[in-house]
Amino acid sequence: MVAARPTSEGERLRIFVPHASELFTNHRAHGDGLVAFEVAGRLAKRGHEVHVMAPEIDVRGTLPANLHLVPPPKAAGANLASRIGYMRAVRSTYARLHRLRPFDIIHQLNPVYTGVSLALAGTRVPIVLGAYVGAWPKDADSPSIMGTIDLPFAATARRFIASLQQRAAGALILTTPAAESLIAGVDRMRVKMFTIPHGIDPAIYEPDPSAPDTDLPPTILFVGGTERRKGIYVLLEAFAIVHQAMPNARLLIVGAGGREAAVSAEVAKMPERESIEFTGEVERSQIPGLMRRATVFAAPSFGEPFGMALLEAMASAKPVVVTDAGGPAHIVDAAGGFKVPARDARALASALLAVLQQPALAAAMGRHNRHAVETTYSWDRVIDRIEMVYAYVRALRSRS
Repeated sequence: MVAARPTSEGERLRIFVPHASELFTNHRAHGDGLVAFEVAGRLAKRGHEVHVMAPEIDVRGTLPANLHLVPPPKAAGANLASRIGYMRAVRSTYARLHRLRPFDIIHQLNPVYTGVSLALAGTRVPIVLGAYVGAWPKDADSPSIMGTIDLPFAATARRFIASLQQRAAGALILTTPAAESLIAGVDRMRVKMFTIPHGIDPAIYEPDPSAPDTDLPPTILFVGGTERRKGIYVLLEAFAIVHQAMPNARLLIVGAGGREAAVSAEVAKMPERESIEFTGEVERSQIPGLMRRATVFAAPSFGEPFGMALLEAMASAKPVVVTDAGGPAHIVDAAGGFKVPARDARALASALLAVLQQPALAAAMGRHNRHAVETTYSWDRVIDRIEMVYAYVRALRSRS
């Protein structure tokens, strides 16, 4: 990976974001959209002028003065014709705004949809792509299988276009090494790769000293989608084992995903059902309070690309149990939790019991995780590092 110098003190950049996320939002339950809003909004608060495009925009409240939202083009959509129409809108919007005052940086945020930044090829403005997150493993209920037929020719074409896109960029940002699978010719690209995680605001998740864990029943918290690949059924199997050893243990399930009815039906069949609470989807503002109810956070997914709910748990000073696949495997260390094989209910139950039955260990892990968030994953640290990437690509451009 490359070292870079920070942006000069007081330097303010004009930044064009051609694709922030499929949904750019500050309140809806959409991880990519929420992260994109934080990145763009915090850059604007630092004085950079940020112009954002996205197929759908849904924001509330007063925006930072330097954050400018471009109305979504009518061509927005998932099919090829809509994608081409969106790219044309990107090019024309960029040209119009660039004539008013030149841009310093083009930054396509996550997910880096194939081809979009190529609409700006030849602009001579440095392009930054990412942050890339790891890919979900192929699974029976993943969108790539259930929603579309992934023809070999189409997959080859996407890889080719992605490689063109990445070669044309000045920098590629990855959240964790798990995202390297998305980089074409990764060994050749390392010279322009930077690892910068998504961020979080630690102040929102400040542990509440008035509600110590000892006053609450031992509780396992799951926050995420109800798709099978999220590991929810493995967690239910593990909880049956945990409950047999600790009858006072509880499981709190928070999330949606379109398969709530199937999960509820599975819970209803379990002898432990009275010890399981299933809230469904909740407003993001409720998450900190739910985190305070937890003794341990479980993320049993089959290969989570990154893990924003995991960061929320760590910021809440909670010990965590995750699988050893995907992004979380690179975020969690032995001082903050346990990593277990995906799809292994017995290993998951054993790790959860190790935390639930050792309060001192749980507290120490929670403190470690909170410190990690403050020193590595706070938004201030993340934006500092993004500004360093901007300085790096601009220096490269000025020498070319």
